Amino acid sequence: MVRLEVNPSEITDFWREKLEDLKQKWLLMASNDATHVEIFMTEEDGHPHFCVDYCEETVHEEDADLGMEAVYVYRELLSTFMYVSDEDEGAGDQQPMEEDTKSPFSGIQMDRIRDITCAAEDFLVVLLEDDLENFGIEESGVEDLVYRFEEMLFDEYGITIYHPYIMEDGSVTDFPFGEPEDESFSEPEDESFSEPEDESFGEPEDESFGEPEDES
Repeated sequence: MVRLEVNPSEITDFWREKLEDLKQKWLLMASNDATHVEIFMTEEDGHPHFCVDYCEETVHEEDADLGMEAVYVYRELLSTFMYVSDEDEGAGDQQPMEEDTKSPFSGIQMDRIRDITCAAEDFLVVLLEDDLENFGIEESGVEDLVYRFEEMLFDEYGITIYHPYIMEDGSVTDFPFGEPEDESFSEPEDESFSEPEDESFGEPEDESFGEPEDES
């Protein structure tokens, strides 16, 4: 039987309410008595940090930024480790849990998703002149508003937004509505530092340069 101590939509409220406890210990988020699986969360470097225990041994750990990413990660952990079929439940202790919950998004895609979510939350706070929770708007509600806004931009103005998104069929797309007019669009690449090509950089061009002579 699955017991949810915290629902995915409650992550932010739970974080704020239990932050002092999370800084000191792991708190139980969900458990399944039939499969002996437990999901815990703690605070690490200012962010939520999840772990999955199977028979009291950690089989998976994952960090997330507070907000939509934490909601997504927690949902994925529940889906992968917590909710199993009846046949799987009958297996008992026979098969250990496997670590296979990698995010479908690249690091650059996650940065873009975070930027959009944070911008949307800031916009709503300014618009409403109050915290979102006071209006009953949760993380999933912010995501839904962004989705509807992007749909309106495309339908009314033909504007396509780069926003990595998981479609209903489980596939990942960079553009939920339409395709960019520039077919050469590609995901931005990480810029890496490279040494200057001119190895003589810093050397004087005049090879006759030397120490000043003592005229005395």
